[in-house]
Amino acid sequence: MFFLSIIIVHLFIILYLAVPYVLEKWPSFSHSFIFKPKNTSGDRHEYYTCFEQHRLSHKSTRNFYVETADSGDKLGVWHILPYESARAADGYEPCEDLFEHELHNNTPIFIYFHGNTKTRSVPWRIDKYKLLSSLGYNVITFDYRGYGDSSGKMTGELDCVQDSMAILQYVYDHCNSSPVFFWGHSLGTAVVGSLIRHITDAWKMSSSNCLPFPSGIILDAPFTALSQVIIGQKSMWPYRVVPPMRKRMVSITRNLRMEFNTQENLTGCPVPLLILHAKDDPLVPYRLGEKLAKSLESTTDVTFVPFAAERGYRHNFIHTAPEIPDLIRDFVRSSLDKQLFERT
Repeated sequence: MFFLSIIIVHLFIILYLAVPYVLEKWPSFSHSFIFKPKNTSGDRHEYYTCFEQHRLSHKSTRNFYVETADSGDKLGVWHILPYESARAADGYEPCEDLFEHELHNNTPIFIYFHGNTKTRSVPWRIDKYKLLSSLGYNVITFDYRGYGDSSGKMTGELDCVQDSMAILQYVYDHCNSSPVFFWGHSLGTAVVGSLIRHITDAWKMSSSNCLPFPSGIILDAPFTALSQVIIGQKSMWPYRVVPPMRKRMVSITRNLRMEFNTQENLTGCPVPLLILHAKDDPLVPYRLGEKLAKSLESTTDVTFVPFAAERGYRHNFIHTAPEIPDLIRDFVRSSLDKQLFERT
């Protein structure tokens, strides 16, 4: 029994030391740990154009593809019309011109950035699109490279930024003066942060040919940095309690170009932020969303809305809270009012 205990201890030590080594030595393993695009429905084009299967209408939803500038990958995109616009067009067969016309009629456009698992077709994500549509907004939602029917493979934070830039470029090419808003969820909040950092850096380097900032940003279940989510997992406690190992685990995300440091990226963000977080979130700890809000409040216009644990919204269902429609309407209205005031 004694020797068995010794063997178990030695195996634990070997495994303990091996995990950081494996994560650093084989980046593809780390990428698969963070980016989980697989969907049991597959990546068939037909799956994303059979809208009724997703509780959407073919008269209010368009599937199309946007090409990335860096790799030429094709990203699968949905455009969902505002509910009233879809009703008005009910007697017509949908066409590309109808959808693109809707983007430049001064109606707010929400670009939705989903999290690290599955695709734009997940039911709770579709519920968010339908919510935004019912409030009178256009919705653009897409899959990152390697997800859903998008080609390519995700290898890090920069890929997310390049994909987001391609979508944003498409929207700005077609929206005229329509206001644009971002809604990021989970890892999507970090993608938004990285995108804002990229736009900010571009404006610092040159004021010409730079994409504009959005009018406002909603962060749903965000975190300060990806390393803090990873190290905060229950299974990571052996690394969390040993400072040198904790530091090494944190450095791995930097070495693999997957920092997703939202706290740093959104410091000084020039547009209003609305942060939503449920206290019973089992995947992204509530304390990280709260910490992010507090760290940004001195440099950014940020509103933090917590949701009590007993309401049961957890990680994916804050959008079902009855006050959410009014929160979104008020946020859009106040963001546009501030934008108008700054221009006068």
